Amino acid sequence: MDHTGPNKIGEALSLHILFIHAWSGCDTTSATFGQGKATLLKKIKDSQEIQQISCLMSDSKATKEEIGSAGIRLFVHLYGGKLTDSLNRLRYAKFMEMASCGKTLEPERLPPTERESSILSQFTSSSSTHCMERAFKCSAGSFAMGLET
Repeated sequence: MDHTGPNKIGEALSLHILFIHAWSGCDTTSATFGQGKATLLKKIKDSQEIQQISCLMSDSKATKEEIGSAGIRLFVHLYGGKLTDSLNRLRYAKFMEMASCGKTLEPERLPPTERESSILSQFTSSSSTHCMERAFKCSAGSFAMGLET
C-alpha cells in the first residue's frame, strides 16, 4: 500500500485534511458558495490561526460555544475580513459593495450571518469529528489484525 499522501501535501496539512473535507462540502455537509476545497486548503496552509481553528473544530471535547466562535472567525478569514472584523459587519460591507456596483445582487456570494455560521460550524465539526473517530477505529482495527495502516 502506498503511503505517500502525507508526504505529498505535507505532514502539517495532512492533520487538517478531514476538517477541510467536512468544512468545504462532503456527503454530510454542504459546501459554502465559492469556498471550495482548494480555497480552504490554500488558506489553511498560509494561516496559523485557521490551523488552530481546524484543531479546535476537530476536538470532540470542544464546547458548542467554542466551535461556533471558531466557525465565525473562519468565515471572516474566508471572506477576506480582518482579525478585528465581525462577520455581520463584513456581511454588511460586502452587501454595500455589491449594491454600489449597480449589478444584480447575488445573496449567495455574501458571508453567512453569525448565527448561520455558528450552526453550520457545529454541524460541520460534528461531521469532522465523526470522520476522524471512524478513521481511527479503522486504523486501529487494521493494526490489531496485523494489517499495514
